[in-house]
Amino acid sequence: MKIANHSLAGTSAAAHGLLGSSRQAALQRVLHDASAAILLAILAGRCFLSETPFRLSMMRWSTSPGGEASAPLGELARVSFALLLLLALALWAVGQSLNGSAKTRFPWFGALSAAFAVAAGCSVAFASDRAAAVMSAVEQTSFLAAGFLAMQLFGDRRRLSALMCVLMALAVAMSIKAYWQVFVETPDRIADFDANKLERLASLNYPPDSPQAIAFENRLKSPAPFGYLSLANPFASLMLLLTAGAVGLSIDNLRHAIRKLKTWKHNKGEIHVPTFAAVIGVAVSAATGVVVLLTRSRGAILAAAVVTLCAIAVAGGRRFFARHWGKTVIVALAVFVVAAATVLWYGAAHDRLPSKTMTYRWFYWTGAAQIVKESPLLGVGGGNFGQAYLRHRRAEAEEAVKMPHNVFADVVSQYGLVGGLPFLAMLIGVLVCASRPRPEDSPADDADHDLPRPPKPLLAAAALGVLATRLLFGEGMTGLGMLLLEVLIPLVIFTGALILGAWIASACRHGSHAVWRFVLPCGLLAFFLHCMVEDNLSFPAPALAFWVIAGACLSGAAARSAGGSRLAKPRAAILVVAVVALVVCVWRPVFVRTRWADKALKSHQAGHAALAIRFATEAAQADRLDSFAPADAARLLAASYSQQAYAMATEAIKRNPAGSSHQQLAFNIALRLATDGDKHWLQKAMNHAAAAVALNPMDHRFRLEAAQACLAAGLPEQAREHLAHARKVNDALLAMSIAYPPPSVEIFSGKEMAELEMLEKQCPD
Repeated sequence: MKIANHSLAGTSAAAHGLLGSSRQAALQRVLHDASAAILLAILAGRCFLSETPFRLSMMRWSTSPGGEASAPLGELARVSFALLLLLALALWAVGQSLNGSAKTRFPWFGALSAAFAVAAGCSVAFASDRAAAVMSAVEQTSFLAAGFLAMQLFGDRRRLSALMCVLMALAVAMSIKAYWQVFVETPDRIADFDANKLERLASLNYPPDSPQAIAFENRLKSPAPFGYLSLANPFASLMLLLTAGAVGLSIDNLRHAIRKLKTWKHNKGEIHVPTFAAVIGVAVSAATGVVVLLTRSRGAILAAAVVTLCAIAVAGGRRFFARHWGKTVIVALAVFVVAAATVLWYGAAHDRLPSKTMTYRWFYWTGAAQIVKESPLLGVGGGNFGQAYLRHRRAEAEEAVKMPHNVFADVVSQYGLVGGLPFLAMLIGVLVCASRPRPEDSPADDADHDLPRPPKPLLAAAALGVLATRLLFGEGMTGLGMLLLEVLIPLVIFTGALILGAWIASACRHGSHAVWRFVLPCGLLAFFLHCMVEDNLSFPAPALAFWVIAGACLSGAAARSAGGSRLAKPRAAILVVAVVALVVCVWRPVFVRTRWADKALKSHQAGHAALAIRFATEAAQADRLDSFAPADAARLLAASYSQQAYAMATEAIKRNPAGSSHQQLAFNIALRLATDGDKHWLQKAMNHAAAAVALNPMDHRFRLEAAQACLAAGLPEQAREHLAHARKVNDALLAMSIAYPPPSVEIFSGKEMAELEMLEKQCPD
């Protein structure tokens, strides 16, 4: 009896344990599906949002009262998306900890991501603009977290199927938007501008024929589509990835349909659904590929052409390259190093490269080299390249760029060697690992297996991501008509494309995906090559797409233990605590500042100056790291309260000592206070002018302002120095324009040249 009872108790305990284990497994699956849903929602949503990787004033359009305006939400979107991605990673880690599992795919990527996050965080302490450094560190870490998460989640073929559908839907939606821009929006915009040119320029405070007006008109009349993004080049890089996904999937589906067609028993009036679906997929792929050409991005088109030729060669000798994959990688890396060394040698020998755009890039790269020389270990901080570059900008380099247009120069100059090397190791590592041949992708393996249908909740999450993104962060939606145009139409197009992708996946269910797994790394490689001349790994939408797709390519690898099961719960706890801390310390200040800035901007546009000043001051106090908010408040105060305005301008300088625009603002306010000949304020103005010139020596237009102030202060020698430098910069821009037409829009206009000559006469040698 005792033995029987003991046996029964043991059986009951085992059953209870088994039941508990089953519940833990179910909860783990729910958490991991939730992580995948967040990842797909943000991936889809960000492709429908115009985001930039640098910060701007939230009241930069506050030029005159009247009309309607709202504070731009790009910064709030960036930090919100970053925290959601980190939350998705934390949910995955919590799911792993339920059964004490520390098994991960590619743990080296997770370790290097953590190393980069620590280095980027350390660089904040040495950054001048700490708000930008914090934002960039959190955002770049979230991109890497998304890539790591994709490696873990998309080993599940259900989730992988959902990702395929989302990529196909994005390819369709982005292509439709591009064609609409090329054939409808751009012609209408050009016609409207030509008919109302003077009014449009006046609304922007651009005098006709001014350099700003010329640049604005050229940009407005550019026929290149940019989708929902802000520039054509990042959009071209995004389309490289989406085209690769669409092409690979379409070819796989077509191969599957052709095999099925051989054994199909045709009935009169019946359509072979797999073939029909595959043909639609091929048409989508072709239309997506044409969009890359329409962007007129020479870097993207050249990268696509080079990778396509290499892919054809590899596909033709796939058995040979599969056997000698390691040697092939070494040769490819050697070719890349030799090509890069050749470009650097040519640039160093001639101090330029063989075209206008590449010569400008050479100027950016040499400026980045000087920044690395000054701060080799931790760099100048994320988001701080633009203002650091101004100190090293050449006279003939017309653009005050925010980024160096090269991923190597970008990460090393901003995060130093300590942060840049882990980042580059991850970048090259995922490209190498993604290109590794798989046994199941062997050409001899023609067996078809049913691919699980994409889970509807994951597809719904992607659609909800687009809806939420457009509703929460879309700008310019001031009425029902704009809501329909900017929210519902994109949502309908994407949802329809998602349904189409799910139908194609259902009609062409098979599990090999050999071509998809071959073509998708080709898209990653083309993206990487384009990053040699662009900053696409900094722009949110293409950067996130790159890391997620790279993670998906690596997701088929076997998971292995990383640090033992005891690591699972501490890892989850650390991630949860980190997310909570970032919400309190990073997201909340940005949210509160955005709210106050929006109120200030609306009040200013309505003509309520006192309220606008009050709200702008609240915005400045809400985020103690941000320097733009006190500068905005200073501009509003300057009209009536000059001394308070000066105090706000100096606060902006205190928060960002390397901001030349803040020094120029303080100079102008101090100069206004010195109108009665007050030497105290005049000296302050001269000090700020000297600081602004030291931070941005090639700003030849500010040199004219500084020269006028020096003459008013009785300092003709300093005025002469400013004027000589202004003429030197203008002459360099003229020489550059002769060598590489058309003329630079930064060259002094006739009015400015007359002003320069008049000032020169007032301070003769």
